[in-house]
Amino acid sequence: MSICLPTSNNESCYPSVPVTEFRPRFFLDFESIAFFGAVSILLIASLAVWFRKHRLRYLLRISTFLFFSVSFLDLLCHLQRNTCFEECTCHRTAYHRLLLFYASGIFIIVMLMVRYHWGRPFNIVKSELSVGFSHLKEEARARRKGIRHVAGERMAQCDPGHVPPVYPNGWIPLIESKGVGPGQSVSVSALGQRFCVFRGEGGQAYVLDAYCPHLGAEMSAGGKVAGECIECPFHGWQFSGQDGSCQKIPYSCKVPDVARAKKWSSCEVNAFIFVWHHAEGEEPTWDMPPIDPVCRGQWKFRGRTAHEVHCHIQVENSLLFNLDFS
Repeated sequence: MSICLPTSNNESCYPSVPVTEFRPRFFLDFESIAFFGAVSILLIASLAVWFRKHRLRYLLRISTFLFFSVSFLDLLCHLQRNTCFEECTCHRTAYHRLLLFYASGIFIIVMLMVRYHWGRPFNIVKSELSVGFSHLKEEARARRKGIRHVAGERMAQCDPGHVPPVYPNGWIPLIESKGVGPGQSVSVSALGQRFCVFRGEGGQAYVLDAYCPHLGAEMSAGGKVAGECIECPFHGWQFSGQDGSCQKIPYSCKVPDVARAKKWSSCEVNAFIFVWHHAEGEEPTWDMPPIDPVCRGQWKFRGRTAHEVHCHIQVENSLLFNLDFS
């Protein structure tokens, strides 16, 4: 037993405390440089794969793997207390593991948000002022002069004996199939006409003239679908989608034969509802060919980009597919 006096310098009274060398937090040793170098290489490789293959799931998988790897290493450090593994590995990599844990977690959240946003269809519509030269007001005079010059050349090259129809002959897409549900009616303007597109309770899509032959009310504006007929919202006349004939008049027992709405030849294929148009009123001479991956649902809708421009109607319609210009 030893007695410690206040003036004594005995080491047993004052145990020695190991002194550690102080280093600033911004000082990077070899381990830190190697760690940040490995993370940078991994990030660059991930971005290269992303931009090359356009696969966001690779980044998501890598960040998820890092997150769970660090979590598993933290669990091992918690279980292997007071061991060589804790002294050699856990203490040395504590700061790096904490940094990697938060970085990978934030990266997972960001990638999930980006993946969700990219998984939704994009519908981009640009007005006529966002393309072309309409926004250059200071060049309006030169623009008008150039337009008159081009129009004069076109008129000089035009053959007055052969004028193509204003609208090309063929199947014209009116609306997407998903835009008209069972028991719904939609009004569509196309080909200089107004159409009433409705889907019967059986799932069949029909196209009629939009206006009731009785007093000219628009049937798709408040009209109801009754079976395979469309009911006019004005007086309740019901017209069949199969041939356009009037099937019922609520206040009359007899239906006149002349009570008939024009029935347009239509088909539903490739997730669109098409209507047949011919300048001479001929019946369809060919069928719209189906695209098997679209009909089977293998191709998913990813979005579209629409540009509103001022152009001649023939040029606009020539962009449609499977049209007969003869």
